[in-house]
Amino acid sequence: MIVIAHNRDVDGLGCHALVKRYCMKRECKLIHIFADYDDIEKILKRLDVKNERIIVADLAYKRIFGKEIKRIALKNDIVWIDHHNAEFPVPVKSIIKKTDSAAVLLKEYLKLSDWVSMRIAEVASNHDQRRDDPLAFKLYDVISSGFSKRRYVELLSNGFLWQNEFEKAYRDYLKIKEKAFNELEKNIKEYAVRSYRIAIALSPKTLSSTIACDFLKNKGYDVIIAVWNDGKMSFRKNNKRINLIDIAKSFGGGGREDASGAYLGKKVDKSNFDKIADEIFEKIKSGSFLP
Repeated sequence: MIVIAHNRDVDGLGCHALVKRYCMKRECKLIHIFADYDDIEKILKRLDVKNERIIVADLAYKRIFGKEIKRIALKNDIVWIDHHNAEFPVPVKSIIKKTDSAAVLLKEYLKLSDWVSMRIAEVASNHDQRRDDPLAFKLYDVISSGFSKRRYVELLSNGFLWQNEFEKAYRDYLKIKEKAFNELEKNIKEYAVRSYRIAIALSPKTLSSTIACDFLKNKGYDVIIAVWNDGKMSFRKNNKRINLIDIAKSFGGGGREDASGAYLGKKVDKSNFDKIADEIFEKIKSGSFLP
């Protein structure tokens, strides 16, 4: 069995842990492929297996995946599971349903009803939906700290939802995060278009998209754009009238209405950030993205 799931959040790694629990009970061999939106296409192109049961979870389907997915499906049993509506029909068996998390859908698909599996799916949902669940957000900090993904999945799948290794990684990361927030605060450029407030910020690499953008969202901006040294861009919003997909597409990216991403195609640092932020703003201002 092979599981290909998102590698940077509570939901995606929760999906890895759920499949591992399923295989532990059935004593079946399992291969974990930890994927991100940036490399899923390459992973699919490299995948050359046969007679495998393959689960893809917590990764948005894109039309460009179609050729490789069809090729893989000729020799394998594959299912695509995600909790956000797909922009295009998935050409293989799929469970695409707008719900709290991919982990919830996966738990139901695998018919896992034990307490540990239910809690893994619950914390995944609570983090994705930003519900009040301290464990969910502490686990996300552990993931963001660079904690080994395989070790994280191993512990979670064996029922250790919190233990000493997690606690140490969490405490260490709190110090790193505090320093990174101070750095982020110094690199925010504010803009205005009519009544809309827009923030464009250069984020330290120690902050994930979610953590950096949530920090900026709490400041009340209508549109939040975080950029990193490698040119990665993340888009978030507080204003429900704005569709972030359209903004992301103008930079060659995509995503969801409330969380999208793209790449600038060039490096960003403190020496050129002001100029690049101005260019990003002018592109947004000249488009029809702000109703």
